[in-house]
Amino acid sequence: MPDNANNTEATRPFEASDTISQIFDKLLKRILSLSKGAVIDLVNGMFDEDFPPDSEVTFNSTENVNSRLRRTVADIIITLRSKDKCRRFHMEAQISNDNTIVLRVFEYGFHDALRHQEVDGNKIILPFPEPMIIFLEHTRNTPDEVILELDFGKHGKFEYPVATMKFLDYSVAELCNRRMVILLPLYLLRLRREIESAKAKKSVREKVKDLQSLISDILKAIADNEKIGNITNKDTLELVHMTSHLYKYLYGNIKEFDKEVSTMLIGALELPCDAAFEAERNAAVEEHNRKIARKMKKLGKSINEIMEVTDLTADEIEKA
Repeated sequence: MPDNANNTEATRPFEASDTISQIFDKLLKRILSLSKGAVIDLVNGMFDEDFPPDSEVTFNSTENVNSRLRRTVADIIITLRSKDKCRRFHMEAQISNDNTIVLRVFEYGFHDALRHQEVDGNKIILPFPEPMIIFLEHTRNTPDEVILELDFGKHGKFEYPVATMKFLDYSVAELCNRRMVILLPLYLLRLRREIESAKAKKSVREKVKDLQSLISDILKAIADNEKIGNITNKDTLELVHMTSHLYKYLYGNIKEFDKEVSTMLIGALELPCDAAFEAERNAAVEEHNRKIARKMKKLGKSINEIMEVTDLTADEIEKA
């Protein structure tokens, strides 16, 4: 598990108060906590890179304080380092069209660049990470690129372009071909708008087979990629659990799906070595939270602030 405070959110179950943006923020962070090889494959596929599987993966700190003294957290900033090169990648997920996200991408990238600044005589160089906005849902108006123009007056204007990934433009097969397998649970969004429309027309029953087929494709692709070694058995278990959690969030309250669809996921969840994996994962999460608690105590953070970030009790924080 990466030693990154933001990833603690990924291991918590969804809460009733979570917005849809928070749900997908947690899922993305959990996805990026899977095996190193799967994460490297995802970055390679998303950014057209070729980092080898033995590359070093580092999750950069993404917590900053803005001008209003409010804490801001970027989605994911990752450093990949191989023998030949070292690059940083910044991923922000967006559930709906919002071009203003480029402002946040620039702000978070700027803070990360400050941490990696270089000095060359009287010149300071700020190396920004390579950004990408993942539009999990999109419309015809979703751009292929979002541009922020920086106007420095007489010194000129400079464009900061950010590429976008229109997630649902990819098929399950295309995601697998590009080795972006660990994004598959999010593909349940494929039918969200259609099913919402069917609910309004009271014709949800017509979508049962479509949803069955979609889930079947997702689960089969996950299993096939484990068989050929693209993901580990632990990755498979995590991805199936994420698919189940997201299904419950998106469609779990639709009674027409209770029997035909839900049973598919129940069967998939009955995979071997669940108990051993859960014990190992829980132990890793607890140790990770204790590390975060120790760091926050050194920074003078209050018990309540630490409890909010780590989910530890006050007594556990005292003993950390």
